[in-house]
Amino acid sequence: MRTHARELAFWVAIRRTGRGTKPFRWEIRGADTMEPISLSEDSFPTMEAAYHAGTAGLERFIQSSRIGAM
Repeated sequence: MRTHARELAFWVAIRRTGRGTKPFRWEIRGADTMEPISLSEDSFPTMEAAYHAGTAGLERFIQSSRIGAM
């Protein structure tokens, strides 16, 4: 599947949002906005786990934006 330049303007950021056993969350960010475009509903125990879930969320976001652009 071809990657469009617009899709390269989005990325996953991992943030520590709390304390305890699951302090990390992911968010999808875009180059043209200061606010996150999408936030994880779940918290994760490690940055790595949050990143893997966030990249899956980014894929879903990109797929849904492709469908909307057609």
